[in-house]
Amino acid sequence: MNLRRHMGLVITGGVVLVLAVVLGVMLFRFQSSYQQVRTDLKSTVARLDALYGRDPYPSEENVELVQSNLFVLSNYHQELVSVLKLGQVDPASMEPADFPQLLDRTIRRLYDRAREQGVKFPARFAFGFERYALGALPNHEDVSRLVMQVRTIEKLCEVLFKSKVSEMENVQRTVFERGGAAPRDASLVAAPA
Repeated sequence: MNLRRHMGLVITGGVVLVLAVVLGVMLFRFQSSYQQVRTDLKSTVARLDALYGRDPYPSEENVELVQSNLFVLSNYHQELVSVLKLGQVDPASMEPADFPQLLDRTIRRLYDRAREQGVKFPARFAFGFERYALGALPNHEDVSRLVMQVRTIEKLCEVLFKSKVSEMENVQRTVFERGGAAPRDASLVAAPA
């Protein structure tokens, strides 16, 4: 046999044999990885099937429990709202020209009650409504909220009178009307007779 003549064939066969051995080793290593991935996949699919096979949530007991809780909470809410509404000042609609009269009557009542209880006020005290006590008319859209503020301040003052305060120096309210803040000098307001 002439080896030199077939030397290219022998070298090619040797390279193919080395490649076959390397491929065999790599195939063996990747087969174990493949088996691990396949096992993980089977367990995940089995878990998914178990989740799909379960009874759907929520159960009847949970639905009944939630409905009874809803009933209890609704009753509690209604009771709470009714308790919070006790003594609530409701808005009243009136013409802007009627508001100064309401304010004047309220201020006179508060002065009378304060005199009965021995509460002292500063001169020409208007309870935060100096602008309107001086004769300014409110805007039509502001009247109902101003009426609520007047009545709320009247109720607060009654509570203070019953608490035996001896003197009130200032009452402030939230000025929400367009046209801005109340005048700073409360001495301009006429004191009730």
